[in-house]
Amino acid sequence: YYMQIKKYFEDEKCKLKIKHNVVPKKETTPNSNNAKNKLESEKLNYNQIDKEALREYDKTFTIRGASESTRKIYMSQFKRFLAYFSDKNINELDEKEIKDYLIWELEANNISPTLQNQKVNAIKYYYEKTLGRKRTIYDLPRTKKGKRIPSVLNNEELINIFASIKNVKHKCIIMLIFS
Repeated sequence: YYMQIKKYFEDEKCKLKIKHNVVPKKETTPNSNNAKNKLESEKLNYNQIDKEALREYDKTFTIRGASESTRKIYMSQFKRFLAYFSDKNINELDEKEIKDYLIWELEANNISPTLQNQKVNAIKYYYEKTLGRKRTIYDLPRTKKGKRIPSVLNNEELINIFASIKNVKHKCIIMLIFS
């Protein structure tokens, strides 16, 4: 996997600083992860991506003055999208095919809600900004992020904190913060 990861980051034009020389091990026993990775590698064909669509997509970022970080993230996700549909004309895809791609990403790679939203945004950016299409047919599903409940100190914990502070000025500051 080391060589695949290294190649991926090199393809993304990332600077690599390798701390340890890692000799990739060959897996001798098949397992579910190998089957999953094989399935993914069969689905994604980076050699046959639509380079013209990628160039037009990249030009859109320059024209629209998008930030470099947005460009990098969207380009990375869009390359993956192109690799998935390497055997099709992406300008002729329908909403169902795009949704099937997102479902495949969820099932094959168990992607986070944040990554799913990045994928959706990258796809929408191409169809809406690069091709100038209306939003109507590209109402793609988004996963909602779970809200985290803040952890709150109880009265006993607060009393212990206040009691442990010896400096009056510090105690005053902490009490003001908690009030």
